[in-house]
Amino acid sequence: MRLTQLKYFVDVATTQNMSRSAKNLHIAQPSLSRTIHELETELATPLFTRNGRALELNTAGERFLKVANATLGTLKAGIDDLHHYTATNANQVTIRIESSTTMIPGLLQHLKKTVPDVSIRLIQHGLENNALVHYDFEFSTHPVKDNENELLLSEEIC
Repeated sequence: MRLTQLKYFVDVATTQNMSRSAKNLHIAQPSLSRTIHELETELATPLFTRNGRALELNTAGERFLKVANATLGTLKAGIDDLHHYTATNANQVTIRIESSTTMIPGLLQHLKKTVPDVSIRLIQHGLENNALVHYDFEFSTHPVKDNENELLLSEEIC
């Protein structure tokens, strides 16, 4: 079953007219009729009662319309959520800090001045399997395997 079939079915079920739905969907009427026929064949049941050129949803069509609307609604909600997530996290940088250091407040202050539109997210906890997949930057006291490491400063222990 294709998403296009569901969208076309919902429109035809709403208008109960192939020609009007074809215009709504900006497709040729024979193509729409063929798509609805393929859907009914795949479902192994007619969804419409046909009286000449008139269409009317039958009981199976009414039941399937509820499912199609719910499915398309869930898909739309998922797309909207993804767009919201992308917009929210587009200007976010995640920094993982292995251990606290006096360098961090100064770094954060510098970043806020330099890139005020970027949100900084700090995380301090263990590194799972030496992977940095959840972080944009990592401040660590030792090199992290399979990642690009750059020494920022070295301190002597007194």
